[in-house]
Amino acid sequence: MASNNNNILRRDRDRGLNPKDAIGVTKVPLSIVPYSAIVGMALGLHSGGTKYGPFNYRDIPVQTHIYIEAALGHCMSWADGEDYDEESGLSHLYLALSTIAIIIDGLVAGNIIDTRHTLSKPGAGTFSRSLDTTKHRVLADPEKLKELMKRPYVKSVGVNKGEEEEAADD
Repeated sequence: MASNNNNILRRDRDRGLNPKDAIGVTKVPLSIVPYSAIVGMALGLHSGGTKYGPFNYRDIPVQTHIYIEAALGHCMSWADGEDYDEESGLSHLYLALSTIAIIIDGLVAGNIIDTRHTLSKPGAGTFSRSLDTTKHRVLADPEKLKELMKRPYVKSVGVNKGEEEEAADD
């Protein structure tokens, strides 16, 4: 077996390939995660650790609905225009990321109590099915899709810039 590995390494080296590359490409590409998100998540976890104790979510299993509600609350606060959590001073997005990270950690570690609503159990997919139905209806009507893409309720950040300039010229 070792002889076979040596032959493979020799062959790769003769081709100008670094033997580590063959193994490296099979690893999780951690460098594609925005560093700002990692820093934000770390700040959120640190804030929670200061308040509730570091790694408290590993000491006692967490209930999924508690953390889903918290993550949704932070996302909705941010979407509603409140950039920072009043209590911690951190971005609501940082806190949402750190909250979701705790759910993922619990799932991976098997230290979680699945308290999702009965209809949300794996396989039910009611939310995804409703989105798919809506998506198919919208995609079937090109005019409706074009109208929805204008998004007049969203401040312009260049998404529909060409259309706005045309309207201004009229």
